[in-house]
Amino acid sequence: MRCPFCHQALNLKEAWKGTADRFYCGEFCADSETAISIQQRLLKERLDRQYLQRLERLVTLRQQHQAR
Repeated sequence: MRCPFCHQALNLKEAWKGTADRFYCGEFCADSETAISIQQRLLKERLDRQYLQRLERLVTLRQQHQAR
């Protein structure tokens, strides 16, 4: 078995269990699981916000075009 964060071989007697029931080689790697999920969530929120802004602009442009 290998650590999903740093890919080091796991010593099962010293492994840390993360929040997603995955085992890590140490505390640092187990804590990284939370940091990565936060970064992914923030990136998704930013991309979702950009998508909605573009969609709103397109709807407005389409309505203006249909009004002509």
